[in-house]
Amino acid sequence: MNRSGLTARFSRLGRYREMASDVVWSGLSDLLIMVAQLSSFLLLGRNLPLERYGGYVGLYGVIGPLSALGWAGLQLLVMQQIVREQRDRVAVGRSTLTLLLAQGVAALAATILVAEITIGELSFEAIVLFAIVDLVMAPIVMITAAFRQALVSFPAAAKLRISLVAIRASVLAVLWVTDNLTLVNLGGAWTIVLGLVAAYCLVREWPALGLTAVPGRPTRPELVTNTQLSFPMASSNLQKDGDKAVLNFYGFTADAGIYGAAFRIVWMAQMPIQTLNNALFHRFLAHDDRVRGLHVQRAKRFTVASLVVSVSVGASLWLIAPLIPLVMGDKFDESVDIVRLLVWFLPLSAVSRAPLNGLLGLKANTERALILVGSAVFAVALYLALIPTHSWRGAIVGTLLAEAMLGASGWIVLLRRQRAADERAEQRQRIEDVEAEPVAAGRIPGRPNQTARGAADPMAEDA
Repeated sequence: MNRSGLTARFSRLGRYREMASDVVWSGLSDLLIMVAQLSSFLLLGRNLPLERYGGYVGLYGVIGPLSALGWAGLQLLVMQQIVREQRDRVAVGRSTLTLLLAQGVAALAATILVAEITIGELSFEAIVLFAIVDLVMAPIVMITAAFRQALVSFPAAAKLRISLVAIRASVLAVLWVTDNLTLVNLGGAWTIVLGLVAAYCLVREWPALGLTAVPGRPTRPELVTNTQLSFPMASSNLQKDGDKAVLNFYGFTADAGIYGAAFRIVWMAQMPIQTLNNALFHRFLAHDDRVRGLHVQRAKRFTVASLVVSVSVGASLWLIAPLIPLVMGDKFDESVDIVRLLVWFLPLSAVSRAPLNGLLGLKANTERALILVGSAVFAVALYLALIPTHSWRGAIVGTLLAEAMLGASGWIVLLRRQRAADERAEQRQRIEDVEAEPVAAGRIPGRPNQTARGAADPMAEDA
């Protein structure tokens, strides 16, 4: 094998090692998240009355969509602006901070208003504290992690995300051990501790990354891109969590607790798929016109891997579902049937996730946004139509049908956009080939009787 072949092989091995490292760090991060969520689920589920736990679940059905509008979309904006667009980090940091603060305050106000109307089992103090934690304090840490991923590496970002989860879990454990675990105490403790962590990120982490923690004016393209990214994420969260809020709104508070517990278990079982997505997501953003069908190929490979994992996890979860009441108590008996019905969500989610990543790589942000918004509207319509008469059964039907629609729409649009991108690339290549032909023949384009050396062609003169 020649030297260039060996170099190419070592280059591929290096990329695979880097990818494997990212997957390991993503897996470690998601494992800790799963442990923290399981601890929260067990401690709060066992210590709170079922109706109060249902209200807590319903609150995050409100916070989830609004958190995407407030900050979650900004993580993708940071990645796209720095990794794909290669923009100046300082400018991106300043504009991102402005958007984070403005959208966070707006999301905070909207959460308090909506939760006060729909969630009857939680006090005003608890609503405000949890909203501050998840819409102001934690977002600063997560945006800092996004900059770490874009500017340093995925492991650097994973370490910060792990720290955030560990801190939240530690506070929860301390309150439980000291017999002070109430929703108001938990929200207050998280607000204080995460406020200190957020301040550390702005004062120490941002300068270390070459960023300036001073708000700046966002550009018009940033505002457009932020809207294209945040609204789809809000729609996705609304589709995922909106059913819990609707259950609370129609008075099925206890059912919301049972259904929320079951959905939390299924969502935690989805962590292996989430691990793959988190580790490999930024690789969907790279684009190369020379490779036809690039983003479809990536999406197919990701889907196959995700399906294998999701089917295995789903089968295992179906078998162990009867253990839920033994761990959580008899009040969660119905969760067994709910979990066994919701396991179908896992393969559907595996199919729907990859094409949405591929559309980002093709810069088809508008089409991606329309798909997610349309799917969320469809889901909410099903929740409103089915939950009043069928309670959690209506929520399950709405969840599964909406996820199936999301997957089908994503693949149809990805295939169309990839085909259009390939055709444009081929057309540009043909134009470049035509323009290169006179030079290759030794002639200057536009001057047929002169050679590329600039001297007159004697044969032409003789003619």
